Amino acid sequence: MKNLLLILPLLIVSCAVNPPLLVDFRDPNIRYGDWYYSKSTDDFNGDFLISLVQSTDNIAYMRVITSVNTNESRFEYVNGDNYICVLNYSLRAEMIFYKDGKEALRQEPFLSISTDNKVLGRTNLGSGENQFNQLLNRYDKLKIRTTDSCGTVTTKTFNIKGTTHLRPMES
Repeated sequence: MKNLLLILPLLIVSCAVNPPLLVDFRDPNIRYGDWYYSKSTDDFNGDFLISLVQSTDNIAYMRVITSVNTNESRFEYVNGDNYICVLNYSLRAEMIFYKDGKEALRQEPFLSISTDNKVLGRTNLGSGENQFNQLLNRYDKLKIRTTDSCGTVTTKTFNIKGTTHLRPMES
């Protein structure tokens, strides 16, 4: 019981710092800033809500996907390569976020690779001020550079004004 009383305040603080992400239900097939919103149905896995943005060269795309059945969300990045060489199932990406045309923030997250080696992604989107989904909602432009295990360097730029379908719960 004593240990539970020590852990409980930490859980309360964690919840206060990172409130859960909520789905902002929207009209399908409409743009919200640069983000295109759609709904997809899979016979086996149910409905999915998707916020998608294409790269400025229209080769790559990134999207935020939420399963309506499980309420789990993930980020996916497709850089346009037919095969991404990855050792140990993940790859470090370099990301630069811009606001009003000026560099504002750099991050170097690890992204996991799909089984077909075409999609990089992450499931921890977070909801706090500097968590990933909020960065997508706050900034105007994002550059992503990846260097795969075979040495291929890919850099893509995305205009990301507007918001994804996920937002933090207001306190």
